[in-house]
Amino acid sequence: MACISGAAPVTPFFCNWAFNRHEDEIGRHWAMIPDDVDVLVTHGPAQGILDRILEEEEVGCPQLLRVVERIQPQLHLFGHIHEGYGTEIYGPTRFVNASICTADYEPKNRPVVIDL
Repeated sequence: MACISGAAPVTPFFCNWAFNRHEDEIGRHWAMIPDDVDVLVTHGPAQGILDRILEEEEVGCPQLLRVVERIQPQLHLFGHIHEGYGTEIYGPTRFVNASICTADYEPKNRPVVIDL
């Protein structure tokens, strides 16, 4: 049976939105993710993986990337960065940005179905 973790709704600080955390405090949330997670669900992406905004800036969380690289889940599901919609394999992990809305908040992206 797969171990699934809903890590946290937190994302790096941006415009004082809900669940934002500054760099010096976000690591506390990621530290609570167990090492034996097979499916990791977070609100936002790890840095550099399906996290580019229209300005081509990577806005994912670098601390979350280090945790994902350490625990190597089979699947990391997230959204938040609408422009990053899609899937990508990085090492042993399949990353899925399942944002159904575009950057203009229009629900145009198809749902993503994953078979494990």
